[in-house]
Amino acid sequence: MRLKNQVVLRRKARARTPNRKPIPIINEQVPAGSANPPQRFPYSLAKELIQEFLTAKLRNVTYDPSTSADLTKNLCEDIKKMVRRVTPPRYKLICNMAIGSKNQEDILMTSQCLWDSYSDNVTSCSFQNSTMFCVATVYAVYFE
Repeated sequence: MRLKNQVVLRRKARARTPNRKPIPIINEQVPAGSANPPQRFPYSLAKELIQEFLTAKLRNVTYDPSTSADLTKNLCEDIKKMVRRVTPPRYKLICNMAIGSKNQEDILMTSQCLWDSYSDNVTSCSFQNSTMFCVATVYAVYFE
């Protein structure tokens, strides 16, 4: 009973504190020194497009180390052309892709960039079938 009374007294003491003005939270505040593009990169739409593209192109492809370099170059160029159609103006696109054999091996891919986190963005998709895996990453960097 005594403990219950102490809890009630603490709650009342907290309730008696003077009312403070609420702190306004401003969403989408542009940091100082940051670019302010009129439209942001639609990374979710780009991800859907890339995923559908990789599935359509690589569904029946078997891994061959002699042709994977050319396949990677061609797929990257096609992805950049496709994503360019939905990208707002003044964005530069960088496409990075890795294709490899799927022989019960593990792979870990990381990337690190120095960019403006407000205006720049990235999207990544992966695809795998019975013989190969593919990881495609597209960076959208706003050019001011």
